[in-house]
Amino acid sequence: MAARGTGRGEQLARIRIAAPLSAVVVYPAVSLSTAKVYSFAQVPSSPLDPNRLIEQLGEGIVDAEMIELVNRLSEPAKNLATQISEVLQSLASCGSGPCQMTGSGSACFALTRSLEQAEQIASQVRLQMQAGAFVRSVCTVAAPAAIEMIPFGNS
Repeated sequence: MAARGTGRGEQLARIRIAAPLSAVVVYPAVSLSTAKVYSFAQVPSSPLDPNRLIEQLGEGIVDAEMIELVNRLSEPAKNLATQISEVLQSLASCGSGPCQMTGSGSACFALTRSLEQAEQIASQVRLQMQAGAFVRSVCTVAAPAAIEMIPFGNS
């Protein structure tokens, strides 16, 4: 199961993806204040439409040349911590699919065509990261259709 987060990410709606997604996740040895990152963010008057990305994921497309991932917080975060730019460059140079920072940082991820490719890229990226960086290959797994998504803080 995959979900699209709206609002501040707390409103989740299921989306269909063609196949499990594989990725590399890198958490550099730096942390950022969410409040500080948001304080430098510039929100455009007209947001981008995510429907094309959702369609591409539904079709199984994960090629960097075809998918554009956008995070309005990535530029302010890169200005606050150069390690984020370094991680994204490292992921791209190792042949990953599209890559982006998660949320307000400092973790970054890159989509890959398979878990095997994610594992290969993770091994390469580990060699390029500073001590203390956390690098993992990951993939989504099927969840039963009856799973219930409960917003954080509710019981």
